[in-house]
Amino acid sequence: MVGNPRRGRAGAVVRPPRPPYNRLHVPTLGAQEPAWELLISLRDPVTGYDHGAVASFSARAAGVRRVRFAPPPVGLAAYDRRSREILLDDALADEDPRALAAVLAHELRHAFEAAFSSARPQSCVDREVDAFEVSAQVWLAFWLGGELTERTSL
Repeated sequence: MVGNPRRGRAGAVVRPPRPPYNRLHVPTLGAQEPAWELLISLRDPVTGYDHGAVASFSARAAGVRRVRFAPPPVGLAAYDRRSREILLDDALADEDPRALAAVLAHELRHAFEAAFSSARPQSCVDREVDAFEVSAQVWLAFWLGGELTERTSL
């Protein structure tokens, strides 16, 4: 929540208006938008698991402010706790949007765990395993039929 709640009439808590959430729920820039659109509309064709709802909820609950192409401290992508941004290396700009959606799901898992880490303490390795599991589930939901992209190095 942004700001402090104030008391309105009859003692009801009045909260400042939240930023408008469109279908993306997170401000995005250019090349990530197709990946976000794919991710938030993704439902596993076999299990029916709604990856899109989980991604949208995770972004809102963790307060992710932005996704942008900027050099992450290590690797190809990272979640920055201080700025609440997902940083993507420029090398990902030309990736298949489905592959980028899997990366975004991975980083959203880190964002969610960062926001609620006191409720679920884990080691660094455990957090990476969780995040890779999420990205693998997204990957499988896109390519379950065996039609793999030919243009991703991920």
